Amino acid sequence: MSNGVENRERISNSFRYGKDITCRAKLKDVFERVEIRDLLVVLASLCAIFNYGSSWTGLTGSQLTLLRLAIALFACLLIGLRFPWKSLELYEKAGLAYCGFVFIEGLFGRISPGSAWVEGITGALLFVVPSQLRRKYGKDLAGLIICLMTCLIIALVDIFAIATAGRGFVTQDNEFLFSSNYLIGDKFLLAYMNMLCFALLYWRFPSVQSLILFGTISLFVCSVIECSTGVTGTIIMIVVIALSYPVRVVPAGCFFLPATTVVLAVVAVAFTGLLTWGPFGHFITNFLGESSDLTGRTMIYPVLMSLFLKKPLFGYLTGNGANQAVTAACGAADAQEGLFHILLTNGLMGVVLFLIMECTALRDACSMHRREQGVYAFIFAMTACSVVEINLGLPLLLGLSFFAMSLTSDE
Repeated sequence: MSNGVENRERISNSFRYGKDITCRAKLKDVFERVEIRDLLVVLASLCAIFNYGSSWTGLTGSQLTLLRLAIALFACLLIGLRFPWKSLELYEKAGLAYCGFVFIEGLFGRISPGSAWVEGITGALLFVVPSQLRRKYGKDLAGLIICLMTCLIIALVDIFAIATAGRGFVTQDNEFLFSSNYLIGDKFLLAYMNMLCFALLYWRFPSVQSLILFGTISLFVCSVIECSTGVTGTIIMIVVIALSYPVRVVPAGCFFLPATTVVLAVVAVAFTGLLTWGPFGHFITNFLGESSDLTGRTMIYPVLMSLFLKKPLFGYLTGNGANQAVTAACGAADAQEGLFHILLTNGLMGVVLFLIMECTALRDACSMHRREQGVYAFIFAMTACSVVEINLGLPLLLGLSFFAMSLTSDE
């Protein structure tokens, strides 16, 4: 144990004087030093993220929600009462406040409250588990545990997706619409998790070679499953990381990405035409092969503000409640914009808590080192893609907590 403490002190000293070092924790440390209970907590927290699908499980939507809730509660039980509540970091408190608010609103929601409970509990786990591991094992080993287990799970799903030529389990949503589901859920979740794996692997192996290799893998998988959002997000990540050589030129700081999230939401609703103007429209239609109306989004965005103003403070309480309101207003399945999905689901209170959580997690972004640039690029890409997707969910929360954990001293 003393050797582990000495290693953490040496690593902390290297960061204190601005040296850019690679991870020191080894794979054998996971087997020799990490308790089985902690590995189970990480595994359960990750498994609770996924919405799976009735195609291969044979379970209904309600049964799958109960399964995810049971997995999340199992992780909470493993954490137990020994968690150091009094020594929580500021970003952990902010994350717990947001996730707790989501959970409490679910208690009052009449439409699919279980989904809000799962999101609230799982989000809280994703914010406290990385820091708990850091306090116990140091951030290098904590990061290795999360990176290893996340990438192993997603690698298995990627193999399945590639083996089925991107089709996965084809499900019929209605008489006109068919969609693909994979072992962990739909193509969007798989794409976001591949982007996160790209970020985590770059954190583990920060180099130009890693950027090319892991970026190419993420691009390939997202192309196979035909997720244009994942392709766009991966390209953004590659560009953001590449612009960090040799000097970082991409803006960073605690307010930049939260402010960008707000600006993009305003652009989507009030200036929709800008999203299809000039080079943006060319990229969407000619490179991504999407329709010029953003797959119907230009018809959805104009109604979002009026829906928000009907229940501005606390929203429609649950995600499915918000989706039903959008469906009734314009026939669309959901808001198709990240921040407005939170606005409709949890109201202005939820958005304020979300932005505070994001600011506290990114408060040390200006001092990040080379290894954190991949995770920051993931958060950056998810922020950019939120203008056309409801992606400000659990994968992003894990990215935020991992980023903050990595910049927190082991002392």
